[in-house]
Amino acid sequence: MVQDRRPVGIVTDRDLALRVVAADAPSTTPVSTVMTVDPTTLPVHATVDTALRTMRMAGSRRLPLVDDDGHLVGIVTHDDIFVSFARELGELGEGIESAVDSSELR
Repeated sequence: MVQDRRPVGIVTDRDLALRVVAADAPSTTPVSTVMTVDPTTLPVHATVDTALRTMRMAGSRRLPLVDDDGHLVGIVTHDDIFVSFARELGELGEGIESAVDSSELR
């Protein structure tokens, strides 16, 4: 949830599970009553390492990204980072495989 372009709340699958499903709340329950208020945010220029550390400390798998004015510009998720690492590992593996193949040709 955004107010004046600043994140004031976030609804996660965990929020829904704990505050709607487990509480047997009706589907007409307002989002504002189940959201996590004042979520931990991350500057858009933060590193992946900082994002992971912040997620761990906040106990969250999602963080709103904000610009220098505190305006919401996106959301980074644990899965985004995992996919990025997997892609990098794949590229590293291809590089190693290519180097091994090249040395075998000599």
